[in-house]
Amino acid sequence: MHAEQGYSSFSDCTELPKRGFTTFCANNDASKSGYVSSCSVTILGHSGGGAMMAAYPNVAENGASAYQGSGKIYPCSGAIEGLQPADGLIFVPTMVSTMALLSLNPAIIDELSGSKLNQSLNLFEPANGFVNKSLSNCTTEFKKNF
Repeated sequence: MHAEQGYSSFSDCTELPKRGFTTFCANNDASKSGYVSSCSVTILGHSGGGAMMAAYPNVAENGASAYQGSGKIYPCSGAIEGLQPADGLIFVPTMVSTMALLSLNPAIIDELSGSKLNQSLNLFEPANGFVNKSLSNCTTEFKKNF
């Protein structure tokens, strides 16, 4: 799987099965439901897909509640319960920290640089409740907007 594009024709999805590996390749805009057989499960995430595929073992081991609740940016539905735990993880050059920063920080205005920020959404802005080296106290309005 890869962020923002289909990966069904990626070489790992077409060549690994030819070598005896069972693969599950998905387009991130496709349905997230599917069937898991009793075969072993190895997760392979390429580039930004590595960050997304890391969620699978968390849900498989902890249930859908791992991505539910009021503190979650994008809660998962209960339809993902019962996933078979992964037997292995393969992360081919991933951009986890960059993807997380650019994808999850609403203060970023320009994703090409990541340095242009909307200060009203900046977690590290004292006006929003940030206190250096102490317990910050973000305002209710800031939390709502963030």
